Amino acid sequence: MRIIWTRFAIDSLKDIYTFYLEIAGAGIASRMRMGIVSEAKKIVFYPYSGQKQESLSSFQKEHRYFLKGHFKIIYRISNNEL
Repeated sequence: MRIIWTRFAIDSLKDIYTFYLEIAGAGIASRMRMGIVSEAKKIVFYPYSGQKQESLSSFQKEHRYFLKGHFKIIYRISNNEL
């Protein structure tokens, strides 16, 4: 199983980094970004560990999510990809 990052996810991660860079510095910004990426990588081993994202149930794609600090990471499982 592998993770496919959407353009929206990549852009959001860049925005998070930029925000923390401006208010807290490069060290904190890097830790925040790496923390999110590291947490996302765990779903490769436990893809069904996230809760179902009920607000997206109309898409019938079984979107799931987990929280990392103040951030919600939404994902779905499809053809051995996340």
